[in-house]
Amino acid sequence: MQKKAVETLLILDANPGFTAPSDYDFRNLLGTVPVSITTGLFENETAGSSTWFGASLHYLESWGDARAFDGTLSFVQPLTRPLFDGRSPAELLAVLSGSVDPDVYAMLKQLHGDRDFDEAIRAGFVDNKLVSESGVIARPVPTPVKGDWSRGPTAVPKSAGGIELNFLPSSTLYDGRFADNPWLLEQPQPIT
Repeated sequence: MQKKAVETLLILDANPGFTAPSDYDFRNLLGTVPVSITTGLFENETAGSSTWFGASLHYLESWGDARAFDGTLSFVQPLTRPLFDGRSPAELLAVLSGSVDPDVYAMLKQLHGDRDFDEAIRAGFVDNKLVSESGVIARPVPTPVKGDWSRGPTAVPKSAGGIELNFLPSSTLYDGRFADNPWLLEQPQPIT
């Protein structure tokens, strides 16, 4: 964006206008992009600097899939019909790829195979392999993250003397993305 090489920028469900480091000057640089499209649940700092803003579906309003750090595949199922006229990131990307009326459920079913998909929905997840009538079907998965995650982050050895400083996300505001919710601002902090 600094070199004026970006003609169109699509930002899906993110707010780099707030989360990008201040020395990037992201909001001002976003203003130099001829066409910028932001989708999200709220009109935030990035949406205010974008050319276009579109309502996104909440993850509880749409289908999706997710993969855990160990490679386990699971599916996100909608718990309610869309409350507003939003679109999921998958639908938007499908439209930009040429689909006229995308159906995320049908896309997921096609991606994961009809029979395998129905079995996975019943089970709730796919544990790296899916057993079907034809036998075991291997699933390509990313390399699992190494380490014992049951104990939390690895402790760093303390040096003799000095001060230790830990930066942790807020228990209510996370990294600040929920700072515009007054209910969360009033919640007591469990540590302090």
